[in-house]
Amino acid sequence: MMKIGINGFGRIGRAIFRINESTPLFEITAINDIDPLIENHAYLLNYDSIYGSLENKVSVSKDNHFLKIDGQRIAFYSKEKIDDIPWENHNTDIVIDSSGIYDNVVNSYNLLKRGVHKVIVTHSPNDSVDHTIIIGANEKSFNSSKHHIISSSICDANACAPILKIINEELCITGGFITTLHPWLGYQNLLDGSLRSVSSPGHYWSDFAL
Repeated sequence: MMKIGINGFGRIGRAIFRINESTPLFEITAINDIDPLIENHAYLLNYDSIYGSLENKVSVSKDNHFLKIDGQRIAFYSKEKIDDIPWENHNTDIVIDSSGIYDNVVNSYNLLKRGVHKVIVTHSPNDSVDHTIIIGANEKSFNSSKHHIISSSICDANACAPILKIINEELCITGGFITTLHPWLGYQNLLDGSLRSVSSPGHYWSDFAL
């Protein structure tokens, strides 16, 4: 079974974990997140406000270094950089970078020198990847011998591109625009408060967005 590492254990990282738990496609070998509170990660996995309770509950090892589920021990790290993790020690084939941090994309190339075969990035970091793939739109363009750092693009593109591909093939699209409705993200305030980015105001997001 293919061995997968997850870098960035927010909503996307946990969703990948949950999908694999319900339909085992691969073995998760290691998880890295800048939040060092492993008990909090276990709780967020077990009880999700959107997806509900996890059927097979996750627990934490006594030494706080592993998440445990169904007899499996998954190594947990809390490092800032993706290449600070010894993925090769866990025989990791593919690392999924769901951190959303641009520097991790650039540093992903270091992993290829240490035994990791591919890195999949769950956002769109412009031209810093070998290829961007959207299932239903251009997955046939993937070349395994050339494409090693791969972007899955963004949610808006994944929602629209497969439909637009069909319309374009049948009718030929010459231009247009798309309006999307998006939920609040983790870095967007629901109430007034400080933000890391000085380019964004600290007001609650719906007021600012409107």
